[in-house]
Parts: sequence; C-alpha cells; structure tokens
Amino acid sequence: MVREIPLNAVPPIPMLSERLSTALFRETRGTGFFRVLAGKNAAFYVDVLDALEVETSDRTDGVGRDEAVALIVETLERHPGLEFEEEVGETPADLREKARALLEYLLKCHWLEEPPRRDWRRKIHFDAHGATMLAALRKVAWPDAAVFTDKLVGVCA
Repeated sequence: MVREIPLNAVPPIPMLSERLSTALFRETRGTGFFRVLAGKNAAFYVDVLDALEVETSDRTDGVGRDEAVALIVETLERHPGLEFEEEVGETPADLREKARALLEYLLKCHWLEEPPRRDWRRKIHFDAHGATMLAALRKVAWPDAAVFTDKLVGVCA
C-alpha cells in the first residue's frame, strides 16, 4: 500500500525532543564559534572572517597558511586598537605573530579548518557553518530591496 504525501506537506521537524541550543552547539562544536562574534573585538573578527571567506570561496583547494596570515595582517592594520582576549593568549609584539595567533584562535573556534594533507602543505578552508553565518550577517548588513508582489492600484488618483 503506497501512501500519497501532499505537495504542501510540512517536512518533519528533526528530533522534536532535542533543543535548538543542543543541536547548535553540537554542530558548531562548542561555544567558541559564537564568542568570536560577541567579544569586544567583534568588528575585527567580522572583517577578517569576511575577507577569509571571500578568498577561500574562490578556491576549492583552500588558501595557503601564509596567505591567510597576510589577510589577517591587512585586517589588523585597519583595526589598530585590537586588544587580545585571554582566550587568544599573550599579545605578540610583531604584527605577523599577532596574525598567526589569531589564525590559530579561529581554527580553535572552528571558523576555519586545516585538514591534514598527504603532501604536507598547510591549506586553510572556511567552515561551512561559518559561511552560512557570514551569509546571514551580510543579509542583515545589506538587506535586499523591497519587492512588491501585489498590484499597485490607484497610487496617483
């Protein structure tokens, strides 16, 4: 016996007993993912993540570690007042070393990934959940133009 499913049927909600927070933190692998956006350096992190996501989205192979550090250095230069948070560690004096420490922090928070490779090259990839979050942030920052779906009737009568 075959049961017909109407086209307008609502898909089942996965695991009704599971809370959103539980599923969310499981998928993002901890609270560090969101801490990046909620700390005192949120503006810096949004800009650096935006630059890294734009650069990595064009390359299926990822970006080299040195290239990622260079992008972070450029963003650091645009945000001179950055204060290191205790999660990141000690503040290095050199700008390039600061960028390396921040890259490690973003890897630890699971915004970026550095999968092991057979050729020992270190390539940085942007996490899929991070790309989804940045797309949402871009939509908030630059909303689409209003779209009218009904007919306009007698506006200038």
